[in-house]
Amino acid sequence: MAKDVAGDIDGEWGGSNEQTGDHSREAIVATETGMLYPLQMAAPGVEFIPANPRAACVYMKMITLPKLRDALREMRFEVRVPADVAARARVPIDRMVALGS
Repeated sequence: MAKDVAGDIDGEWGGSNEQTGDHSREAIVATETGMLYPLQMAAPGVEFIPANPRAACVYMKMITLPKLRDALREMRFEVRVPADVAARARVPIDRMVALGS
């Protein structure tokens, strides 16, 4: 798996798979395990491997698309954090967004 992850860093899905002729795709997911099912539905050809199989968050399970839509529509539930915390949090978010570009 370490070789596959190294291949992903170079922009390939599963670096060692090219040598074996196996074109299956794997992705390590470092988030709440409840995200695995929607990811599998969105990308059935990818095997999603949880970084921590016991990562569960009861609060994330309370979030639904209708609740998110209503919160955005009505501008409710604003979260404020200190500026220094926001600045540090923005760094990994910007990096993730840049990966998708």
